[in-house]
Amino acid sequence: MEFNDDLFLNLPGVTPGELAAIVEGVAGLSRPQKKFFYMVYSENRKPAKNILIYCVLGLCPVPGLQRLIVGEILMGFLYFFTLGFFFIGSIADILNYRTIAADCNLKIMYECIELVKSESLWFKFPGRHMPDKSYHP
Repeated sequence: MEFNDDLFLNLPGVTPGELAAIVEGVAGLSRPQKKFFYMVYSENRKPAKNILIYCVLGLCPVPGLQRLIVGEILMGFLYFFTLGFFFIGSIADILNYRTIAADCNLKIMYECIELVKSESLWFKFPGRHMPDKSYHP
């Protein structure tokens, strides 16, 4: 199956800014690396709708849930112990959920690109196990 660069458009809730960052980020990757990036990134990215749900849940039942989900552990615990900075922070997160999702997805995208680049030896030997990184000929 041939990999199509337009496949990134099928990501749920992808924004034009996110798509532009993806296209720029994968520009130097080979076709197998792009496939691997798509698989890893599509599994790890956070759609904005889900972040909104986490923000609403973070308002009352579990303050800071939205921050814990996007990987901001310290802020998540601060929200939890201060009841979302006395609900002001949680309300602000509900209003800014798209920005939270975009920042999180940008961070995940860069991590996925670095993962794909670090595993570049594996793509030179298709059908074989990944070479041992401690071996340097």
